[in-house]
Amino acid sequence: MYDYTESGLDSVYLKNGYKIHKTVYGEGVSIENTDGLHKVIAKWLVEMPKPLIGAEVRFFAVGNGPNATGSRGFSRGHRANG
Repeated sequence: MYDYTESGLDSVYLKNGYKIHKTVYGEGVSIENTDGLHKVIAKWLVEMPKPLIGAEVRFFAVGNGPNATGSRGFSRGHRANG
């Protein structure tokens, strides 16, 4: 498993979808579908039953998601169940 610290979140571990390789600078990691991964992480955060905390808010504000807009196409709007 790979601890995806680049997300800025403490609890994101990848089971697959990445490759570890050697570079002249040491070990490197390539993520196969970063946009798709960020969409899944954003969906997970939006659907959490608790308010977002600092690192989770920063995940949306960083601007490295699809189209680098900063919003990643998700919002925490009103939900029918509260």
